[in-house]
Amino acid sequence: MKATLSALSLFASLVPLVSGHYVFSKLIVDGEKSQDFEYIRKNSNGYMPTLASDILNDDFRCNQGSMDSASNTKVYTVAPGTEIGFELAYSAVMKHPGPLQIYMSKAPGDVKSYDGSGEWFKVYQEGVCEDISDGLEDTDWCTWGKNSASFNVPKNTPPGQYLVRVEHIGLHRGMSGNAEFYFTCAQIEVTGSGSGSPGPTVSIPGVYKPEDSNIHFNIYTHPTSYELPGPAVWSDNASVEASQSAVYQHKEMTKSTAPTSFATVAKSTTASVPLTTGGSKGSIKRFAQCGGEGWSGSGSCESGTTCRAWNTYYSQCV
Repeated sequence: MKATLSALSLFASLVPLVSGHYVFSKLIVDGEKSQDFEYIRKNSNGYMPTLASDILNDDFRCNQGSMDSASNTKVYTVAPGTEIGFELAYSAVMKHPGPLQIYMSKAPGDVKSYDGSGEWFKVYQEGVCEDISDGLEDTDWCTWGKNSASFNVPKNTPPGQYLVRVEHIGLHRGMSGNAEFYFTCAQIEVTGSGSGSPGPTVSIPGVYKPEDSNIHFNIYTHPTSYELPGPAVWSDNASVEASQSAVYQHKEMTKSTAPTSFATVAKSTTASVPLTTGGSKGSIKRFAQCGGEGWSGSGSCESGTTCRAWNTYYSQCV
């Protein structure tokens, strides 16, 4: 009997991983990993996702039961510009199709007593990494098969204590209104003298609605575009400024000009590239090609956009 119970217990512990459920449990700072839930508030629902029908509840901020663990969760001190990230527990990987976002919210005082009811702003996002003009597939998502996500704390972030919320949305059940949300919150303190004004800001809950077209979304019709949910990434963070253009614009990027991989479109880690073709022929519209090897056009990106190089062959106004 003992052996049987032991086997059953082992099986039960593996069920969440087998079923594809997962939880972000480790904080990564400059490549160094924390212990599970050392700096991340532990949620009480384990590996289980939150369904779209529950995203209007206060638990959608940092997950169920997270406030109960806040006082026992450490606060990691980081300088602006530091790379921080989140890793899934027990070597799980993201094998649900869908986007990933990371938000921050400044606590009015001690982050250990902050419930996340203030304003949130987005600092990072990942969407689709491949050419989907022939129809979206599971493996086209940047997150597919990964076990972590990271970003750099915006260099102009005002000092103080913050919640940092990572979120992956599984859209494999989106067509039935049951998109799955996997999310947790880390507690950090940002040093320095940053004086930026993070925004646009949103409230959580409230940032999404169950009926939103990019939440109640059918991936199995093989759509050719997807608009990332939530606000734009705070543009003060230069390393992710262009990530708000992560939707693959297949009408602009034809197969004759598009790169073979669009990982950089979604991750937006490229630097600004000046347009050297001159502006005698007028403005180039947002998301249109503005440079690259073999490009024969000319002009300057329209006001409010910058020509950015995704690779040797393709630059785009974003």
